[in-house]
This record gives sequence, C-alpha cells and structure tokens, in this order.
Amino acid sequence: MRRPLTTALLRGVLDAGRAWRLIAGLWLALLLVALPAGLTVFESLRGAIGARAVGQELRGAMDLVWLGEYQEAARGIAATVTAPVLARTALLVNLEDRWRGDLVGSPAALLGLGLLWAAVWIFASGAALDRFLFGSGPPRRAGWAGAGGWAGAGARHFGRLARLALLSLPAYYAVHRLSAWLFPALEGRLRDVTQERVVLAWYLAAALGVALLLGLVELWFDYARVVAVGRDVRSGRRALTESARWLAANPLRAIGLQLALAAAGGAIVVCWLLLAPAPFESGWPGVAGVLLLGQLAVVARLVVRVGGLAAQSRLYRALSRRSGG
Repeated sequence: MRRPLTTALLRGVLDAGRAWRLIAGLWLALLLVALPAGLTVFESLRGAIGARAVGQELRGAMDLVWLGEYQEAARGIAATVTAPVLARTALLVNLEDRWRGDLVGSPAALLGLGLLWAAVWIFASGAALDRFLFGSGPPRRAGWAGAGGWAGAGARHFGRLARLALLSLPAYYAVHRLSAWLFPALEGRLRDVTQERVVLAWYLAAALGVALLLGLVELWFDYARVVAVGRDVRSGRRALTESARWLAANPLRAIGLQLALAAAGGAIVVCWLLLAPAPFESGWPGVAGVLLLGQLAVVARLVVRVGGLAAQSRLYRALSRRSGG
C-alpha cells in the first residue's frame, strides 16, 4: 500500500487532468484579466516608437537608451515595462516581487486587475476543493452551470474562502514587514565584514528564513481552506484553528507535499529560463516563441495549482480518516 503522501501526489496529478474544464476556464479568465493591461502597454509602446528609426532598431536588439527614456515618460501600467520583464527573467521578477511584498507598490490599475484575478481564483478553488473533497475528482458529466456544476460549487464556498483570504493579509504583511526591516539591518551589521562568504551566508540564511515563514503561512491558510470546504466551516477563525491542529498532528507529510509542489513550480521556472528566447534578441520569431512558451508556462502553473488543491485534499482526507477526524 502506498504511503499517504505518495498517494496524494499521484492522485492529485490524475485529478488535475480530469479537471481540464476548470483549468481551461482559468486560463481563459486569466487571459481576459490580463488583456486590458496588455492593450495599455501595447498602445503606450506604439505611441513611444511611432515612425521613429528606433522601431527598426528594436527588431534586432533592445536599445537600452531608448528604454530608459521610455521609462522616464511612462506612467501607470506602462511603467512596468523594464529590461528584466522583457527578458527571460520575467518570472523571476514576479517571484521576487511576491517574496519581498513589492506587489502592493504596483500601479493602481494593475492592483485592481490582480484583485480581480484573486476573486476568480477564490471562486475556482472553492469549486475544485468541493469536487476533490467530496468525490473522486470532478464527475464526468459535470459542466459549469447548475448546483452540480463548477459554478454552483464555487458560489457555495466563495464567501468563506474570501473571508479567509482577508484574514491572511495581516499574516503576509507581518512577514513582508519583517523582510523590509531584516535586510537593511543586515546591511548595516555586515558593512565592515570583508569576507564575502560570510556576508553571502548571512543573506542566504535571512532569505531562507523569510521564505520559510511565507511557506508556513501559505501552508496554514491552504489547509484552512480545505477545512472550510471539507467540514463546512463558515467561521474563518475556526477553520484556521482546525488547520493548525491538523498541521501540528501531520507536519512532515504536509510540509513534504508543499515542498514537492514548490519543486514542480520551480521546474517550470527553470524550463522557462532554459527554453524561452529573448524577443529583443530574436526578432519576430522570438516574439512568437515567447508568446507560445509563455502561455504553456501559464497553463503548466495552473495545472500545478489545481493539482496542488487535489493533492492537499487527498492528503487531508487520508490522514483525517486515520486519526478518526
């Protein structure tokens, strides 16, 4: 008999495959949410390039002088066009902004689109958890409409999951404030240290500590969502309390599953860095390649996220049965 963690991972992959309708809907919703921002950036770049000679130069290589001038004049979402975002490092920039808490400093319009996507994900995660917790994945004939479909399940759980999302904000804010204080403090303390290895070791330890705290907070609220749906708990505080108790009883398996999901997400980033061409280095074929590989990366990340919900649901059910919960 397989161990609960291995079973949860394998069945989570299968459940994510059966939830292709949900993943396709999430991809389409993400595309629609991102479209206004993309059109805004497109119009801004077209206005900045116009009929100037730089337009021909940019077909071959990025003109960093022109890009600097563009950034000085750009406002709002258009100001997010930077050299790292245009290169292969775009995914790393997003991860760093999330880790450092810099996403809250994004333009207001971009934050609004982010909140809209958050609402879509809350709705979809409620539907997914309902299917994964109360059956062996989504039923074959279940569609979107009706009480038995994805939309009905998402609507039933949206309120409680939205409350949990709001409750998570102070916890994430506390970790980000700690990060904002920690690294400048380290810089001051290590100013006179001449050994690079020592400085690097301290910064690496601090980064791992912040990442660990963020991971624990995410783990806590992930299983609070599972509890809220699986046990029909409407109180956010009660869901968090039961999640903490369950995690205290099953820490190694829960953390092991979280690390496996993080490794899957990291593999997507590594594949992107290795395969994606830089558009300003490859002309129009490079642009087409970035668009195609970018959408494949988006779909892969959605599969990992939905598969993660399935695997967490499987693990929670298996271990709760063992303990008689």
